[in-house]
Amino acid sequence: MGNVGLTDDYREELNEIAALWSRIIPYLDEQESSILKAVVENNGITLYRLSRVTGLAFSTVFKKTRKLSGKGIITISKNGKCNSYSATVLGLIICLARSCLDKEYVAFKLLRIMSDLGVSNINELLRILKIAASSASIKDVTSIRSPNDLLYMVLRGTTNADKSIINLIRYQLMLY
Repeated sequence: MGNVGLTDDYREELNEIAALWSRIIPYLDEQESSILKAVVENNGITLYRLSRVTGLAFSTVFKKTRKLSGKGIITISKNGKCNSYSATVLGLIICLARSCLDKEYVAFKLLRIMSDLGVSNINELLRILKIAASSASIKDVTSIRSPNDLLYMVLRGTTNADKSIINLIRYQLMLY
């Protein structure tokens, strides 16, 4: 899955989707964006390593990670003596929209997470992201806490989505 590249058509669609999301995602300052980029690149990174990678003071990284976690952009997990940090679906969408990393790289990270819910290929992911972004408000976006939340957004906000995506989502969310 991760070695499969995108065609130019997919890249163009990914750019359109990123533009749709960029108008409704929460604002991040430069330091928060830097932290998010490092977390997306280094899933499970520690606070100390985040400080080293971003070049930010440890205390700044500590405060900013708490803020990002409170917004649902990253998760903090206990890992032995220290915490580790990972991007959420919302964090990956923000990274995609803000181009904090290569869009294709971020899209395949999203696909990996969404595959647990039956999203099996890049076509399905792009349709889901496009439908959700087209129908979402800023309030909707800030409530994304899990992959299921993204799928619920698609179900709530659309009447004209193709049936295969709606059926996939309903099946995965067990709404039958």
